[in-house]
Amino acid sequence: MIESGTDIRFIQKLLGHTNLETTSLYTKVAQMKATAVASPLDRLGNESGPSVESPIRKPAPRPSVGRMRLEVDPQPDSSGAYAVTLGVWQEGQLLPLPGMRATMPRRDWVSLQIPLQDIWEPTLCCLPAEQRERLEESPEFFSQVQREVAKRILRIRDAEHSQAIKT
Repeated sequence: MIESGTDIRFIQKLLGHTNLETTSLYTKVAQMKATAVASPLDRLGNESGPSVESPIRKPAPRPSVGRMRLEVDPQPDSSGAYAVTLGVWQEGQLLPLPGMRATMPRRDWVSLQIPLQDIWEPTLCCLPAEQRERLEESPEFFSQVQREVAKRILRIRDAEHSQAIKT
């Protein structure tokens, strides 16, 4: 389902999980093919309506409400978890959203643990309403963060593997 673009929060509700961490344990990181990526130029001709190939038009992405910074520590801690640092730029200052961790319980599986909203409250209360709403209520935001963290951890793992082969 993830590979076909289904939002992880939808899958969470579908499976009846109350915790996103539980859902992420069962969600395999999608191995996307380069041919599945569409260029924005490819969509220019479809402005008048859906194409014949795709009768269902996907909703337009929501406009950006700000900038963020995402970092994954390349060295896992003693339990094998990677520290994930997320920050929101606000008036030239990077405000931290602490407490995220990512693990790889199985090969090519990445689980992202997001802390309770209370942990982020000191930062969220400093943000404009549209940014706060996106961080508190947008399943698309969490899916995007999960995908990006998974890509970065898999790159770290692949770099370690290729380094081990060279030595």
